[in-house]
Amino acid sequence: MAEEWKARGNAAFKEGRYQAAVEHFTAAIGCDATNAVLFSNRSGAHASLGAYAEALADAEKAISLRPDWSKGYSRKGAALYGLGRYLDALHAYDRGLEVEPGNPQMEQASSDVRDKLQLAQTIFEAVEEGAVDKVQACLSKSVHPDGFVTAEGTTSLMAAARAGQADVVSLLLKAGAKPATRNAAGESARDLAKKGGHEAVVKLLPLEEGKGSSIFAAAKNFANKAVQKAAAAREDLQRGNLGADEYDTIVKQREERKRREAAEKLAEAQASKRRVIEQAMRRKAEDDDLALIKALHTQRAREEKEQAAQKARQEAEERARAAQEAARKAAEAEAARQQEADAEREAKATAFKEEGNDAFKVGRYADAVRFYTQAIELDPTNSVLYSNRSGALAASNLFEQALADADRCVSLRADWAKGHTRRASALHGMRRYLNAVQAYDDALRYEPGSEILLTGRRQSSFALAVEND
Repeated sequence: MAEEWKARGNAAFKEGRYQAAVEHFTAAIGCDATNAVLFSNRSGAHASLGAYAEALADAEKAISLRPDWSKGYSRKGAALYGLGRYLDALHAYDRGLEVEPGNPQMEQASSDVRDKLQLAQTIFEAVEEGAVDKVQACLSKSVHPDGFVTAEGTTSLMAAARAGQADVVSLLLKAGAKPATRNAAGESARDLAKKGGHEAVVKLLPLEEGKGSSIFAAAKNFANKAVQKAAAAREDLQRGNLGADEYDTIVKQREERKRREAAEKLAEAQASKRRVIEQAMRRKAEDDDLALIKALHTQRAREEKEQAAQKARQEAEERARAAQEAARKAAEAEAARQQEADAEREAKATAFKEEGNDAFKVGRYADAVRFYTQAIELDPTNSVLYSNRSGALAASNLFEQALADADRCVSLRADWAKGHTRRASALHGMRRYLNAVQAYDDALRYEPGSEILLTGRRQSSFALAVEND
């Protein structure tokens, strides 16, 4: 009876009815709970449903029943990989390779997990450096943000929270980082953010169960202004019988008389020197006149020089404007010629593309590849052309060349699901099923729920999960 349920489970798995496969394998296990293959198969079905915790439990059961069977370790590695526990997944694959050295599937999976672990460690290091762009670039490669954990149990999310990097915390949470994880000291990312006083980060992280939120009150302070007025008192000037004007006139006349008397005395004493002084003054006046004439001449020369320089500058500016205008017109003419040439190239590329499409539709894949290649030579940055040629190469079983074109398509247009789908198709054809599943996941990020993509993913997942069963 167990074999009958197993056969039904295998059939359901191949058809992509993973939940039905789980139920059939469960029924088989009810008949034979010591059969490691049944637990292995159910682990694969759970993994295809994304139930990685259940897949891990079944894989460990399969290993306990049959520790010398490499498939159990392969199942365990795949489940741990799905959970983002890259280091544990690597240990599982290494243990499987000890049981079956040279197993190509596990060697490929082990290599892929090492790459993911390195990427996860790079994320952690980028967080430590505060390199936001580097974190985002690594996350775009479908790596689990919790894939690397330090010996103290610190994840990338904890490191970002501890450093108060709100933008990085937001990125990691969106990528699936688990805020409830605690380090060896029992601290969560939220605990570390609160300890560092990073309120912006605390608000991003989920509130722990049983704890409330703080309420902040705002108060306004008002100040009153007082205006003080000062009064000035005037004092009356008390004078004698004379008025103020009369008194000032008398004082001025007396001072003037004293100055005149002193001047007469000085003139008498200096009568003998007056002529010499007058002559000296005349010479000084003549010297001053000559200096003024020279200064005026120098000023005039300087002004003439400045006028000449200004005129030269204006002429140079006019020549520069004329040259700029000529260059602008030449550039416009060249742009028009280039636009015309681009339009002609685009028309030719479109014609070759349509010929390639027609050839592809009737199964003339070699001709399709040739036409697409001619189109690419005319339009080397057109992602659609690389996608189409990748499809024609894959149809010709030239999967490595198809993968190269798909990679080029993705590099030109990373947010287009078609490029990732072409990668998945080529990787599947190369029997790199784990990479194919990841490529389908990348495509589903841009076309969620696409039945075509989900069907392709199931096929690659099945090939990976039940191979060698």
